[in-house]
Amino acid sequence: MKLITSFFALLLITGCVTTAEELSATSDHKATISTNQNYQSVYRNVLTEAKNCYAGMQNLAVSNVVEGQLYSDLKFGEISYFQENLSRIYYAVVKVEKVGSGSKASISVGSQMSWAAEKTLRNFENWVRGEKGC
Repeated sequence: MKLITSFFALLLITGCVTTAEELSATSDHKATISTNQNYQSVYRNVLTEAKNCYAGMQNLAVSNVVEGQLYSDLKFGEISYFQENLSRIYYAVVKVEKVGSGSKASISVGSQMSWAAEKTLRNFENWVRGEKGC
């Protein structure tokens, strides 16, 4: 019972963001990183590492999901990291786009305590730069 009460108290404190667009618009934890890497390679690295580190069941009712969509014809890709239970609660949204011969990644993180959002933001920044691991 204490666990359930703590969970709902945490949700009230941190707030819930239920769409990727809302997270991008309201996040206090954002970064934009330019790199000389191809946007498809950045997209692939971020998606792979995010799935390895964040995706999976948390308990019987809640799972963390990382999904991505690459739009090769439009030269960009989007990656979302969210918790799925009765509805989606978005933790991170990344847009990777082609800029000249390189790429730019726009990262928005939220729906977490400030220290956790900063750690999540650092992870995504590192993955954009080509690093591996959690």
